[in-house]
Amino acid sequence: MTALISGRRFDQIQTAKKARRENRACIDHSALIAAPAPPPIVVVGNLVAGGTGKTPIVIAIARELRARGWQTGLIARGAGASLAANDAQAFLIPPDYRIAGDEAALMARHAACPIAIGRRRAQALQSLLVAAPTTEIIISDDGLQHRGLPRDLEFIVFDQRGLGTVSYTHLTLPTKRIV
Repeated sequence: MTALISGRRFDQIQTAKKARRENRACIDHSALIAAPAPPPIVVVGNLVAGGTGKTPIVIAIARELRARGWQTGLIARGAGASLAANDAQAFLIPPDYRIAGDEAALMARHAACPIAIGRRRAQALQSLLVAAPTTEIIISDDGLQHRGLPRDLEFIVFDQRGLGTVSYTHLTLPTKRIV
């Protein structure tokens, strides 16, 4: 016996199918390889490119967590680092800015915790966990757009520009991700 589907229900089914297709298209399949679950990851990012004050917030969160007894680690891009394009490197002590980039060196020094750098944050995460296996929580600087990076909490940093007058070409993440 064939059941008839009402027009409204058919539309709902089609919308759900479309949403599933879009979600599957967004998944970074390389992240699906079985691995131990990482410690909780806090991502600090922004929606508008450049200069919203992420670095001081990452440092403040890391300091507070360390003060509360958490073994904290950082991951970052390492802009200006002397790494090959697809490499990641972890540092247990604050690295020299010529090796890790000035922002990563600054964060590691002021937060007083290990840091791993890499263009691909998932690689930086693995590098950090190998170098500092006792890490209990990780803070990612500017990782909102890295879908292959798991996350437990996201902080979106805004400056005085907010979103009101910013062109959508300057956004680093689709606004539909904001709840």
